[in-house]
Amino acid sequence: MTSTIVVETINKFFADKVDKVCASTDNAPPPTFTHALAGSSLHEFCTLYVDDVISSVRRLPDKSSATHFCAEADYQSDRTIYY
Repeated sequence: MTSTIVVETINKFFADKVDKVCASTDNAPPPTFTHALAGSSLHEFCTLYVDDVISSVRRLPDKSSATHFCAEADYQSDRTIYY
């Protein structure tokens, strides 16, 4: 099944989503952070492949619904889709 989603629809979806998150966290306490252990360092990076991200995301609990316009991800090897 192929569907066309116009830019305005995507923009409205994310603008509404940001508004909802802002509204739901308006009175929340500020975030807290923990310092890394003394002597810890981040000195090496590795390549992150799209297939690895897809596999990891698929293992997450389901957070979408049938009414969500991106509920069914279309992962094809010839393109990258950002949600």
